[in-house]
Amino acid sequence: MLIETAQTTTPPTTTAATTRAIRRPRSITGPDYILGHRRDPSNRDGGPHADLREPHQLHGPGHPERQGGPSRDGGTLRAVTAERLPEYRVKARNTSERSENKIHDDAVARQYGFRGGLVPGVTVYAYMTHPLVEAFGTGWLERGTASVRFVEPVLDGEELTVSGSVTARDERGATTALSASTASAGECAVLTATVPAGTPTPVNLALYPARPLPAERPAATRAHLDGLAVLGTPINAYDEARAAEYLEKVNDALPLYRGAGGRVHPGFFVDQANRALDRNLTLGPWIHVGSVVRHLGGARVGETLATRGRVRSLFERKGREFVEVDLVIVAGERARPVAHVLHTAIYRLPPPAVS
Repeated sequence: MLIETAQTTTPPTTTAATTRAIRRPRSITGPDYILGHRRDPSNRDGGPHADLREPHQLHGPGHPERQGGPSRDGGTLRAVTAERLPEYRVKARNTSERSENKIHDDAVARQYGFRGGLVPGVTVYAYMTHPLVEAFGTGWLERGTASVRFVEPVLDGEELTVSGSVTARDERGATTALSASTASAGECAVLTATVPAGTPTPVNLALYPARPLPAERPAATRAHLDGLAVLGTPINAYDEARAAEYLEKVNDALPLYRGAGGRVHPGFFVDQANRALDRNLTLGPWIHVGSVVRHLGGARVGETLATRGRVRSLFERKGREFVEVDLVIVAGERARPVAHVLHTAIYRLPPPAVS
């Protein structure tokens, strides 16, 4: 198995495994759980990891304009005069306070050196999508990309400010950069998004077979994950009741998400990436550190979503064990792909220091 850090292109079409020694990544900034990056790491299939800074790379190698990503002129996107996105302020909510993952519990989180239970990364991501959807609407929901990484914890009750701007634009697409910050921690998360003008490149669904969830979830160990070819498939109906519950949880009032036929909130796709982990494995306290997302047409309220995937890579840093999973979310009986997610998490933390 290839053990490395995170940067990527579209999943390779071969499944031959490669073995390589661990390469130590560059030093991390911020709290020790933050995901750092190398320029040229590789995954278990010999391809590069998810690049949390370059979401268009999910469209695969070659010219981005052929893959639905932002076009380039002479190797770089044309810069534009700062074009601000709508600023969004929201009171952060620990939506997993009572979950099985005790990193969201105040007492347990403090044992690991945090000020309190962490607001889930998937919830912070949901907040950060609000300015994108307000600015670009269904264009981003249907064919946009996002690359998010979390650099400081957000705690329940803190006011989170999401701000950003369009950093490049041409006739084939736009690129935006956003950040989420709190008064106590400063910048907590960064997100790069693209809004390609072209249609998304389809995924090869044959690489993502459906599998039943395990009757009993095994412990999340490196040995188990290294031998896990295909993840079990969580299935969830996103009906009007589920939509209303989710929108209340992430405090999003945008009307295009509501009612029969409304759009599935993009944060729900990343939430389902978490389910691909915790419905397949028994985990201790664990932390979502980043995701790369590509929308493949979007989904509607009333559809049932299934999350298919596989373990893409494992790596270690300072005693923290990371997993990167490669997921495709499909809708309905015909299994229409609606989102492609590369999801990175720390599945095992070092034991907390004994006081």
